[in-house]
Amino acid sequence: MNPLLKDIPKEPVARFLKGSEKLSSGNAKAAVPLFDEAIALHPQFAAAYFEGGSAYLKLNDHDKALESFVKAVQIKPDYLEAKYSVGYTQYLKKNYEVAAAVCSVAGSIEIVAGHLHDWMEQDAFSVIADNGTDGALVIS
Repeated sequence: MNPLLKDIPKEPVARFLKGSEKLSSGNAKAAVPLFDEAIALHPQFAAAYFEGGSAYLKLNDHDKALESFVKAVQIKPDYLEAKYSVGYTQYLKKNYEVAAAVCSVAGSIEIVAGHLHDWMEQDAFSVIADNGTDGALVIS
């Protein structure tokens, strides 16, 4: 079982899983209300905020995606995927310096590195892995 679901009551998990199924099948619009229901039933459900943010990204609603990812991090500060997603969403919103700072501060170099190839394939930006002082990621 996903460790993020470990201490969550049964009913919010059921809504979350239905939302995840909808999202996986490409129906982000139908997934959003299911994640919202899970959150209404259990407001500290970080994974539901994260998946809701993912659904909003697929719907190109970057503001709501960012809000959801930030809430997931507020609930679970060590949630590296959510931190990465905050940075990635900031990048999509063209807040490049904020994106670089978030990815660097998140300490999620392994997660970020796993996605750099995808970003570069999109020819979105170039990445310099070391700025000469502390090894922080710099996006240019």
